[in-house]
Amino acid sequence: LSLGVAAIFGPSHSSSANAVQSICNALGVPHIQTKWKHQVSDNRDSFYVSLYPDFSSLSRAILDLVHFFKWKTVTVVYDDST
Repeated sequence: LSLGVAAIFGPSHSSSANAVQSICNALGVPHIQTKWKHQVSDNRDSFYVSLYPDFSSLSRAILDLVHFFKWKTVTVVYDDST
């Protein structure tokens, strides 16, 4: 922090994300995550920011596309690399 840390990005692996978030909360440093994280923190003192849309927003966006293009069927393909 004495070197001017503005924020922490990551980590990319979810097993260490909670530890990083805890440290960032304790030190008042923003924790910016670019990977989807299902667990939602309702802690008002949290310094956690996710750049990945929450699953309900993502679902709504897909539904809006289905309606807009009048698609009859949709297939969602995803990769769970954990």
